[in-house]
Amino acid sequence: MSEDKHVLDLYKGRRILIAPLNWGLGHATRCTPVIKVLSMDNQVSIASDGLALDWLRKEVGSAYHYYLLPSYHVKYDQANPWVNLLKYGPAIRSAISKEQKKTASIIAKEGVDLIISDHRLGVRASGVESILIAHQLRIPHQNSFISHLTSKIQQRYINQFDECWIPDYEQPRDRLSGTMSEPRLKIDKKYIGPLSHMAAYVDRLGNHNSTIDTYDVALILSGLEPARSLLEEKLTTVLSQMKDIKAVCIRGTSLPPNKSMHANITYHDMVSSREVRKIINQSEVVITRSGYSTIMDLDHFKKKAILIPTPHQPEQAYLAKLHDARDRSISLLEEDINVEKLQNSLQRLLELSK
Repeated sequence: MSEDKHVLDLYKGRRILIAPLNWGLGHATRCTPVIKVLSMDNQVSIASDGLALDWLRKEVGSAYHYYLLPSYHVKYDQANPWVNLLKYGPAIRSAISKEQKKTASIIAKEGVDLIISDHRLGVRASGVESILIAHQLRIPHQNSFISHLTSKIQQRYINQFDECWIPDYEQPRDRLSGTMSEPRLKIDKKYIGPLSHMAAYVDRLGNHNSTIDTYDVALILSGLEPARSLLEEKLTTVLSQMKDIKAVCIRGTSLPPNKSMHANITYHDMVSSREVRKIINQSEVVITRSGYSTIMDLDHFKKKAILIPTPHQPEQAYLAKLHDARDRSISLLEEDINVEKLQNSLQRLLELSK
């Protein structure tokens, strides 16, 4: 955390509210280094909901005031993006309105003078410096009209903040978000460098040795239901047929698995950043969704990965394709997952290290 550390060092003696979106765990995990750095010289409160709030309580501890925000209750369950927009648009707008009211009450109670919202579009307030963390200023879609319209709607909300922090490299050739972070805004935007919750930890594992379990594959799951559970069931079923593969699965949920566990797979439900880092270090290849926070973590480790975009999420499809063209990643569609294709993808990635 180098580039963003310089930015965060400017804030001292402030009363700060940090509020990540509960959309899988990615927004919460990338906020952990922000929380930890700013807590050194400021009074920090945390607000979120659901799994993200539960994870933050465990990850950063009880030394903070925590607040529950309204949930968006969104599922990507429709193939047509217009149907998703029509179905969940009213719920999202309602949640944004409720967020604003809850934010006002937190400000009154905590004396907040700085808000840092990770893509919670309603966590802002007039008269209080409000910063949005976002990498997706342009919403990618194969239909240019849909991309333009949805991007303009989102930018209208973003422009109501005072500043936008983009967790990515400033140089276009290095950007993990590709063209998504390029559009101009009416407010100032600042590239603060990638945010990985792994970067806060230093381990001394070094090379693998006989005292440490090692894995061929680390399956790291997260995201909204039912997509998370469907991918878990599909991948673990396929991996269980690959008897020569030793795998570990971080399920990213406290929900029980739909089916029985498999002998060649070690399972974990929810684990800390330190434990995730250890498992990634011990694994040859990571299989995971192509969410942006995951992309930042993989970049931190320079780790080989198979990226599987969540169905009906154009951003993840775009990121998987973008990073497939680079050295360390292969994109694989969920409907194409079978033993043959997974074995071929793993073989290609393992040959890259030779």
